[in-house]
Amino acid sequence: MGLIYTKSFGGSNCVGRIDNSGNVYTGSFGGSYMGKVNSNGYVLTPDLSVVGRINSSGQVYTGASGGSYKGKVDSSGNIYDNSGLFFGSIIAKAEPPNQRAGGAAYLILLR
Repeated sequence: MGLIYTKSFGGSNCVGRIDNSGNVYTGSFGGSYMGKVNSNGYVLTPDLSVVGRINSSGQVYTGASGGSYKGKVDSSGNIYDNSGLFFGSIIAKAEPPNQRAGGAAYLILLR
């Protein structure tokens, strides 16, 4: 299981979690089911519509192909928005750091 924390002044706030099956929920425990990230990197809504994807470089896009750039998740689990030319600003962190799917879930489903 992975957790997704936003960066805030004076600490961090857990905004979501992703289980070992790729299911995404709000909050650290309990919370609403928001969708799923499958093994191919596609981000799905609860009705299984594709709303985004993460590629092997950690770049996150809306839609199944094409779509707009939403941000990036690096190998340390830092989640960047699309505000900059190369990286943008760090807006959240996925724990453990290898939980890149959690970053995609945050950018597409929880933000």
